[in-house]
Parts: sequence; structure tokens; C-alpha cells
Amino acid sequence: MSYAEVSYRLFGGLVKYAKPYFLDIKEELRQANISYTLEEYLSIALLTTAVTFIMEAMMLSFIFGLLVSPIIAVILALTLSMTISGILFFLFYSYPTTASKSRGTKIKKILPFSVSYMATIAKSNVPPITIFKTLSEFKEYGA
Repeated sequence: MSYAEVSYRLFGGLVKYAKPYFLDIKEELRQANISYTLEEYLSIALLTTAVTFIMEAMMLSFIFGLLVSPIIAVILALTLSMTISGILFFLFYSYPTTASKSRGTKIKKILPFSVSYMATIAKSNVPPITIFKTLSEFKEYGA
């Protein structure tokens, strides 16, 4: 069972209620070529954030417990864990947008060269399917 399946089983029900608040990243997931549905991606984000929060809270409570009184250690650990987990969830939220913009920039940089290459091949009266097959074999153009 994959991480995505486990996360969806644990958080799928919760994500269905929260989905309307995250519809803005649905298109970015597709544009960034991230092969998860919005529900799966949000489930992964929630599971990762929850696991991180629990692990951080335990470790930080122990570390702060060595330095200050136990009550203060727990309060500090929970506060810091919530902050770090919030930042982690924000990174999950913003990643599809960043990745899709990066992919778009890469396409815009390569497009003039690929069109020029296609035009050069087309002048030799090669069928269009052969042009695209030849183009797809170059890693620079997305092979």
C-alpha cells in the first residue's frame, strides 16, 4: 500500500469537506504534472503534517524538558511544533504553483528551439508523425 493510499484512507473523509477551500491548486497540480488528484494531494499533505507534528512535539518536549520545567517544555514544544507544521502545510500548498510556473518557464525557453528544429525537419518533406517522434527522442525537448 502506497503512502498516498494510506493518507487517503486516513484523511479522505476530512479532505472531502475541506476540498472547496483548496480548488485553486487543482489546476496547478495538473500543470505541474503532479500525478495526484486534489484529494490525494491534500491527504498526503495532512498526513505528512500530522506525522511531523507528532514527532516534533515528542522530540522537542524531551529536549526542552532537559532545559526548563516540564510544563513550559510541553508548551514550548507544542507551540514550535504547530508553527513548523503550519509552515510545512504552507509549503505543500504552494509547491504546485511553484512547480507549474517552473515548468511553464522551461517550456517557454525551449519552444523556439523545438519549433526551429521541427521546421528544419519539415523542409525535407517528412510526415508530421516522424517529426514528432524524432523530437520526442531528445531529452532537451521532453523525452
